[in-house]
Amino acid sequence: MSDNGGDGVRYNLITYSIILSVLIVTVLLICPTTRAAATSGVSTLKLYVADYNGNNISVVDPDTGQLLQNIPVGSHPGKVVLDPTGSFAYILNEGDSTISVINTSNDKVVRAMSSGDQPVSMTVSPDGLKIYTVSAVNYAISVINVSTGLEEQTLRTGGKPSDIAFITSGIIGVTDSTGNILLVIDINNSTPEKAISAGEWPVSIATDPWNNQVYVTGFVSGTITVIETRNWTVLKAIDIGGNPEGAAYDASVGQLYVADPTKGQVLAVDPQGGTATALAAVQNARSITPEAHGNRLFVASPDNGTISVVTIDKTPRVDTYDIGHRPVHIAAIYPAAANVTATPAVTTTPAPTYTAAPSTMPTVSSTPGPTQTAASPVSPLIPLAAIGAAGIYLALKRRD
Repeated sequence: MSDNGGDGVRYNLITYSIILSVLIVTVLLICPTTRAAATSGVSTLKLYVADYNGNNISVVDPDTGQLLQNIPVGSHPGKVVLDPTGSFAYILNEGDSTISVINTSNDKVVRAMSSGDQPVSMTVSPDGLKIYTVSAVNYAISVINVSTGLEEQTLRTGGKPSDIAFITSGIIGVTDSTGNILLVIDINNSTPEKAISAGEWPVSIATDPWNNQVYVTGFVSGTITVIETRNWTVLKAIDIGGNPEGAAYDASVGQLYVADPTKGQVLAVDPQGGTATALAAVQNARSITPEAHGNRLFVASPDNGTISVVTIDKTPRVDTYDIGHRPVHIAAIYPAAANVTATPAVTTTPAPTYTAAPSTMPTVSSTPGPTQTAASPVSPLIPLAAIGAAGIYLALKRRD
């Protein structure tokens, strides 16, 4: 009787161990998928999309494409630029020549400022104290004092400016689409220093601080002009064909991205090697914004009324969302900005003191991309799987 009882105990032990192991393996297989599904619709990163015809900023969840809200701004918003801290977003309203200021922590418009006459592009100084806009109507740069919200200086450029960007802390670059040049201007003495050939109909500027270079897209010539910023010399003109328009340099990964509406492509360009690789097909892609320290690109297609999220992987994926109207530009608002409590003045009193831009972009690694799965639920269960396996082994050994 004792032998039969021992066999029964051993049999039950083996049975329970097998059942436990099967349960653990099932949990290991299901848990990561469930975890990803539960969190895939939650994002701490949000997009500000300038809706040119809708006269608002559409706040969009990049993971799901969900429209979170519309923020009414001025007439025909054409560009969104963040201050160095990410606390405030400046919206360039081309239709009524104003700049709307949005507090990115609560998505509220808190101020309106002058922008100069019918501006087409703008940039913010590295210290956050001034905004520079360019007008294709009066061929000028307007210098806006952030504290007063008023234009304090006008600089004549000649030609037809299309884009403006800070190249170094004291130097701005302006593309002249009719003169086919990049105009280099020292903001300390307000005088043009160089006029550099930049392809036919240059439209966008991207700055590479690591290699001391600036990249200019030539819309008609189908080129990327690479300019060295220490001696202001053209290093090369990369012929990529098509009509490259929007350009952005992601300093966090050292990569230049270009949008081509004619080809309907998003490209990765290697300025040093002089090559371009098509990453994904995005119809009528015109402006492009990288996700800092991430693996996604946010692309606006105004002719389609859509924005696209391009996930860069071995096989890139494109998720396209129809938001209607005419989305022309996108800014990525990072979680760090959610902790900001300061609010800029809504009168002509001084605005909050800005701090210098951080040397690196805000980290957003806590926000997994749409194709990522979270591995954290698996690791605590590995010891349990080991225990189950050990139980089976001991039971079989004891039976022998």
